[in-house]
Amino acid sequence: MDAPEAAAGLHAHCERCVKLSRCAQAAPVGGPRCELVDCPVGCGHRLHRCKLAEHRLLCPEEQVPCINAEYGCAAVLARRLRAAHLTDCPASVVLCMAEWNRWPLLAPGRPRTLYAFQCAQPLRRDEFAHHYRRVHGDVHGGAGAWLERRCPLAQYGCPHVADRLYPDRPQQRFVVSPVTGCVGVTVAGSADAPPDLGLLTTLPFEVLEHIAALLDPFSLNHLSLTCRLLRDVCASLVESRGLVMLMWSPIRVDGRVTWRSVAKSWRFSGAFEPVRTLGFRDGRHVADHMRHCAHFDRLDRTSRRELSRLRCALLMEGRCELAGLPAPFTKRE
Repeated sequence: MDAPEAAAGLHAHCERCVKLSRCAQAAPVGGPRCELVDCPVGCGHRLHRCKLAEHRLLCPEEQVPCINAEYGCAAVLARRLRAAHLTDCPASVVLCMAEWNRWPLLAPGRPRTLYAFQCAQPLRRDEFAHHYRRVHGDVHGGAGAWLERRCPLAQYGCPHVADRLYPDRPQQRFVVSPVTGCVGVTVAGSADAPPDLGLLTTLPFEVLEHIAALLDPFSLNHLSLTCRLLRDVCASLVESRGLVMLMWSPIRVDGRVTWRSVAKSWRFSGAFEPVRTLGFRDGRHVADHMRHCAHFDRLDRTSRRELSRLRCALLMEGRCELAGLPAPFTKRE
């Protein structure tokens, strides 16, 4: 063997051998050879023993860490599964950059940042498509006015809201979480009812893990706030159902400020269970509410004091003809 071959640990024959079926029957050519072995991890490849080290660099069944290992993912899996793993990798985080304007009629002539909102919600890659479709496509898009109908006098303080569309089942409704500020789905009436944890907390920890594994990240966020036991249950699922992000801190090196990752933050995203259909809810129309709306009462302004205030307001606006006074002199040519 020459120097490069000796350094690599390969026999001269083994380095050039490509047809193993003939190699097993013929005499060694170009020098000694080692025995033929099967891949120890079961990929089905057969090779000379001296090539095992370099084969493991390409073997599809070799157990390797995730591509995002340095970003916090602790998964170890076969090399052939790494591409498919990226869709639900907890470190493959997508930051939603969708923007919407809450008051489009007030935006002209004013700073854009006053009325434009950005989602900026971190999501796992497998949660992003449904999040964008339902939250930004339906709720913030064309279906926003169909999900709920507010009283026309809401600007005067009327709190009446009527749900018009429901997600999947009539018992469900869209809500905005006061904890995370995210849109989610809940069962009607469950958000207002006090939780009864007596029976739930008596179950074995493994049973609680199985129940919690059926919940979406939006529900796991709120379940973790109920008690310490259920918070531990949610913590045991955060690596499989949550996401991980690096925490950065500024440091000074050689007189220059740079950033360094100091910790890994595990959390659940605000994504909710995929909604497949939207249905119309049976209920009374908003027009029926207007009959007894407290903010729709007519005010008869007949007292002299109220009429005087109205006249003064009209005068200040320059509407003298409505105030019963002659208009100031104007000349037209």
